[in-house]
Amino acid sequence: MVWKSRHISNRKFIILLSFIIGLLGGLAAVLLKNIVHFTGEILTNRIAVSSVNLLYFAFPLIGILLSVIFVKYFVKDNIGHGVSRILFAISRKNGILKPHNT
Repeated sequence: MVWKSRHISNRKFIILLSFIIGLLGGLAAVLLKNIVHFTGEILTNRIAVSSVNLLYFAFPLIGILLSVIFVKYFVKDNIGHGVSRILFAISRKNGILKPHNT
């Protein structure tokens, strides 16, 4: 922080942090897209597309079940609707959010 206050103005520091956060957010989005794509490839390459297969119905159910288990046992909080939580935190709690709501 001492080096920052001597060499970089607040405006340049915010611009630098915005650039870094934007870059990391973009990389995270590409990583998530590729993980979803490769998971879909792995799951569907072993299934014959020409015949009706029950696994196509099972995959969404498995995903929903895993999501419910994650929220119930790891998050342990009512996740509710995201926008309303953020607006409540901004208006009442000085913008402080729980980490799982970010």
